[in-house]
Amino acid sequence: MISAACKIEFVPAGQPAIVLVDVDGWLEALPRFVARQNLYEPDGIALADGFIKPLGGVQVDISFTTITEPATASDMWAAFLDCLPPVLTGALVITGGGKVTTFAPAVMTTTTPALPGPDATVIKRYQIQAPLPVTEGT
Repeated sequence: MISAACKIEFVPAGQPAIVLVDVDGWLEALPRFVARQNLYEPDGIALADGFIKPLGGVQVDISFTTITEPATASDMWAAFLDCLPPVLTGALVITGGGKVTTFAPAVMTTTTPALPGPDATVIKRYQIQAPLPVTEGT
């Protein structure tokens, strides 16, 4: 477990922001960012005249896991049951170090909660897809 150095929130289109982890909240590990070029393969790579044509744009796959330690058993179950819808669209905003980084438009493809364990923690795994971010100083 590591302490989050930044605030990560998801802002669904037309709705208030949802804080996924706040500064000094707990993460299982550092968030992972994997960027890839959007590609189109019209003929198939095995054909003699096959080619890969870049369509432009970069997609970033973002994944991270939060860990919360609710104060009571009822809070623990409420946190477990408080799962986001299976797919949300909007923007992912990361605030920290005097900078605000916004990934938009973003799609939160999954939120996977783990059942509360004997150590009274709730673990949620988030996966988000977005284009390259815009970063502004604060």
